[in-house]
Amino acid sequence: MPIKTVTQEYRPAGVTAAAPWRVRAVNVQPGCRLSITCNDDTSGIVDMSALISSADAGIFTALKDAQLF
Repeated sequence: MPIKTVTQEYRPAGVTAAAPWRVRAVNVQPGCRLSITCNDDTSGIVDMSALISSADAGIFTALKDAQLF
């Protein structure tokens, strides 16, 4: 099954994106952290350690493996 990318032109009327920004760059940092830069030049560090260690991590549990992260 081919993957379909949904763009603005295919959104139903009245539906807007959950966030007005788009991620431009992501860089892996030590300690399960991600450095993220958005198209509007906002940036910051996201600490993923609490998520990947939680009982509710779901698909993110695999990121406990440092090589995968």
